[in-house]
This record gives sequence, C-alpha cells and structure tokens, in this order.
Amino acid sequence: MLQILFIGLNDDQVPYLNALKKLGYYIIGIDKNRFAPGVGLVDLYINHGYDEYLEIEHVISCNTDLKLNAVFTASAQFSHVLASRLAKLYDLPYPSERLVETILDKTKFYNFFSEHGLPIPNTSYVASQNELDQFLENSPEEQRYYIKSDYSKNPNYVYSGTAKSLLETQINWDKDTYLRSCYVVQPEIVGSSLRINILGAESEVYDFNSGLELLLLDQNVSKIVTQLRTFCETVGLVGWVVKFDVIDTQNSFATLDIGIDPPSRMRRKFICKGQDFEKYYLEKYLNAFE
Repeated sequence: MLQILFIGLNDDQVPYLNALKKLGYYIIGIDKNRFAPGVGLVDLYINHGYDEYLEIEHVISCNTDLKLNAVFTASAQFSHVLASRLAKLYDLPYPSERLVETILDKTKFYNFFSEHGLPIPNTSYVASQNELDQFLENSPEEQRYYIKSDYSKNPNYVYSGTAKSLLETQINWDKDTYLRSCYVVQPEIVGSSLRINILGAESEVYDFNSGLELLLLDQNVSKIVTQLRTFCETVGLVGWVVKFDVIDTQNSFATLDIGIDPPSRMRRKFICKGQDFEKYYLEKYLNAFE
C-alpha cells in the first residue's frame, strides 16, 4: 500500500483525506490539534505542529514500517516549509525549502521575480511607522498605494488608499505570523487584475474581482501566461499548480503575488460543474511527482 505523509487535518483538509482513502493510500497525518476533524481519517496520527520538525522526524524514523511515497499538504502555505524538509529527508520530490521560503516572503520574491524576468511594480520596504510616514509624506497626496506585510495573507495585513488617507490609517505593527519584519509599499497600477493558475502545460485565467474565468485570451494575456509558465519551469515548480496575481496593463504586466496552495477559484469551478476537485488535484500532484 502506498504511504503518504499528510500535513494539516482541519476541516478544509477532510475532502483531500477522503479522496486519498478512496485512492487506497495509507495516511500518516500531522496536526497539533488532536481534536482536528481529520484525525479519525488517518491511519497513523502524529500530534505535532508545523514548527516541530525534529519531533516529527523522530516519530517517523522510529517507525520502521513507514516507507513514504509522498508528502502532501493543502493547509496554510507555511506548512510547505515542513513538507519540503520532510520530503528532502526521505528523498521525495518537492520544491526546495529555500524556494518555498522565497515564495512565502514578499521581501524575497519580488527580487526573485525580477531576477527571472517577471516585471514587478516599483517596490519599497518600510520597517516602522516613522519610515512609512516619511515615505507617504514625500509622495503626492492623491497617489494611491498598496501596503502589504512581508508575509501578508489578505486581510492580514493589506491596506490601500491615497498617500493622504494612509497617513491617517492605523497600521498594525505587532509582529506575528503575517508580519515578521516590514511592510512592502507599491503604487496602485492601472490595469486589469487577473488570477492566473499555471498547471504544467495547461493554464487558467480569471478576472480577479469577479472570479469569472476568461476563455478567450488576447495577445498580451497569452504572453503573460507563457512567461509565468517559463518561470515555473525555470525555478523548479514543474508539476505544481501555481497561482499568480498580476495586473494586465495591455502592453505589459506587473507580478503581484504567487501561491502554491490549492486555488480557490479553480475549486469553485469544479464544484459548480459537480466535479471532484480534491481527487483531481491530488491525482495531478501525485502523478507529477511519481
């Protein structure tokens, strides 16, 4: 029986666990909450959190019956750091820990985008309220900006408005999971907001605001898709479903964000069609890394 290490056992993960049971996998589940709804669906439960790597490694290594075939998580993006470390330990295919950490950290991935040919907005970094105030005071009052914490996950912590209004906005500076060192400040870019999912040779393009899928792509959007696919191939994300947020400016684009957690718009499309998204996602993932 094939064995899979599954990270995160909360409500959102239950459909993936059920799909794996149907596929006949022996599931080793990891979650610090022993009352998580997915605990009863796994064959072996490891009661530890994402940050307890050494403890998890010890439990697995002490169980000589375990012969892992894959590591999987559909949980928070931060769980991919643990997944990458465990995959490397057991010589399983997975994006490197360094790549995962780059994808999570806005202070790293904008430079990473630029280094690999993806255009980005003008980007500044501020580490205190004083630095932010100074930046905004030196900007035209009506210039609009987005302010995003280094590990932001909307709505933690994303702010937008004119320079004048942002000077009056209360910004969170308490350090936590979503704010670790600084904020990223970028001017608002005029154009169409798109969510683009790259699925190997396939792709999906959605209007970001309405969530509607765009089936007829103009020349510029087709070029954007090609550049994003090349980026994925170059950096080691072949086989993954990778989602990007971009602004289409008609003759170019700006890359705003990247994610490797399951794409919500794609899942909604499957549900509307009465199709099993979790089974599709798992099979695509598992087949890509055989």
